[in-house]
Amino acid sequence: MKKLTVTLLILWFLAFAFVFVTPAFALQEGPSELTLSALLMWIAVGPGAAYLTGILVTHVLENVPVWHKLPASLKFTLTLVIAGGLPILAQLVLGWPGLPTIEPWINTAITAIILWISSQASYIKLKKLKTEYKIVYGSG
Repeated sequence: MKKLTVTLLILWFLAFAFVFVTPAFALQEGPSELTLSALLMWIAVGPGAAYLTGILVTHVLENVPVWHKLPASLKFTLTLVIAGGLPILAQLVLGWPGLPTIEPWINTAITAIILWISSQASYIKLKKLKTEYKIVYGSG
C-alpha cells in the first residue's frame, strides 16, 4: 500500500511538473524582445520572479542595515511573499486595459536603460584596456 501511494505521488508530481513547468522553459533565458509585455510575461510565467527576487534580496536588501536585524524566519517569509507577489503583480499589469497606451513609452525607457548599461560595460572595458596598455608600453 505504501509503495502504491509513493508511486502515485511521484506520478502526480511528474504530471504537475510537465503540465505547469514546461511552458516556463520557453521564457527561461529572459525576454526575447525588449518590450514591456515580454518582460511582464517573463516575470509572470517564466523564471523572472525568482531571478528578480534573488537580485532584490542579494543586492538591495542585504545592503539595508534594518534587514540584518530582522529574525531569519521573517526574512524567509518576506522573500517568499516577494517571490509570490511579483508574478501576481505582473499578471495584473498584463490584464490592465491601459497597458497598450503606456507600453511604447515604457519600451523606450527599457531600451534606454539597456543601452546605458551596455555603454557603461564598454566604457569599463576600454578604461581597463587603456590601463593595461599604459602598464605594458609606458605612459606615452
